[in-house]
Amino acid sequence: MSLANIQETLYNPDGIPIKRNGLVWTVETFDATVGGRETARYDFRPFSEIVTWRGLDLFRLVAVHRRAQVLMLLYYGLSHLNDYLADSDEDYAHWTETHWGAFARWMEERLSLKSRYGYLMGIKIALELSAIEGAGDIDFRDVESLANVLRRYFRDGNLLSTQRAARRAWTSQERERLIVILKEEWWAWRRWFRDSHRSPLSPPAGDLLAVAAAYLCWEETVRPEEINALNVEDVDFENHRLHLHAPNKEAQYIEPSPPAMTLLKAVIAWGALAREELGTTRLFVEPYPRPRSIGSRHLNKRVRKLLRKYRDTYPIARRMVVLADGRKTLGSILASGTQDRTLVQMTMRHRSSHTTHVYYIRQGKKALSNNVARALGYYANRLAIAWNEPVISDPVNESPVDVGDTLQRNPHHSTPYGACSRDVEREGDCNLAIHCGNCPKLIPMASKIDNFVNERDLFVSLAKKAQETGQIRMYENHMHRAGMLDAHIQNIHRRLAQEVNN
Repeated sequence: MSLANIQETLYNPDGIPIKRNGLVWTVETFDATVGGRETARYDFRPFSEIVTWRGLDLFRLVAVHRRAQVLMLLYYGLSHLNDYLADSDEDYAHWTETHWGAFARWMEERLSLKSRYGYLMGIKIALELSAIEGAGDIDFRDVESLANVLRRYFRDGNLLSTQRAARRAWTSQERERLIVILKEEWWAWRRWFRDSHRSPLSPPAGDLLAVAAAYLCWEETVRPEEINALNVEDVDFENHRLHLHAPNKEAQYIEPSPPAMTLLKAVIAWGALAREELGTTRLFVEPYPRPRSIGSRHLNKRVRKLLRKYRDTYPIARRMVVLADGRKTLGSILASGTQDRTLVQMTMRHRSSHTTHVYYIRQGKKALSNNVARALGYYANRLAIAWNEPVISDPVNESPVDVGDTLQRNPHHSTPYGACSRDVEREGDCNLAIHCGNCPKLIPMASKIDNFVNERDLFVSLAKKAQETGQIRMYENHMHRAGMLDAHIQNIHRRLAQEVNN
């Protein structure tokens, strides 16, 4: 039977069907933002024979192991790979770093940084699954070739992504202020509910639904998509547990705290008449000004409205607040307070330990909550490794290479630490056998100055706070790192001045 005549239906771990009709795959996906299902169609018919033959095996493997988002990344990665190969018969699964590097450079002119990183990551995940399952002739050396290119080409992008994700976690002070705001709104709503004789015809004094949703996310690890799917019957008061489920998540039970159960009881009581009128069992139903069901997108706006309401009393300086920040904050606190990854995985209700590692452990346990100083030290060390002895030694000046000529002759060859003046291949053909950051043939890049400036200013700010609280040793450590970063800045400025003079 030819590939074009195959018809089958597969199911991923979430029970989502993947239908294959020849070279056309149809996948049902769940969009958490709209709270509904959508259908994605992947057509392999325009692909070349070599891309189709290998791609179908990888696509099938990802379909039965991963979520639909990875399927999309893999498909579009293969699509661009097909355009790049044109009429070539190369088997991309066994490419070297040189081949993957050339493909990454080809995509630079056509795609954004985020897109090309995602597409390469989709291909890497598929190759990795194939190597783990032993489903083909792919081994971990093939995976490592692509992984090395991802690390080399997107190292700065990964660092910035990690920092952005870390900033989503709220500080202890912000979290405490939010809890106070929620308490104020809760007591305002209780007083109104008592004085209005439980009538939904008058505007409530407090936003009960925003309070309940925020409390569940910030204190109980509930996801926004799970809030969208909550029904009245999911709240089990007798056994003191809450059934969490969503079309794109595994169903689980948690044991909420007593305050959370009190809030849920109030939400059920207040919306009883509205649910009867709407004919629904949805938990988050608002009776006023008209009966309606609301989801996480609307609740995000209401939480931001609460923060604006209390900004003079309990200021929280965050522009875009979403319910998902609560889960990130709670997980970051747990990751920074324990060395037991299994405990973090169980609390965050992750099926795979890899998910816990990527979203919490890898981002730096300390960076996501209390120990900000150590996290900044980690990032500063990554940026500062280029110059172990700033200002004192001048390794670039010892090299007679003309900077401008090198950059014109070899514009694509660069590392996170600078540009190579030896014109060697990116994939390790250099015979110096030393780290690029310590290489005397390295030319610093002006684009790194902003990173150093930001890190220096952060350490100066931390040093001032430590000085105010009398933490002398902490103050000295922060000022030492700030001085080291400032030395790097001066060093690069001097190199740039030399380039101009030459």
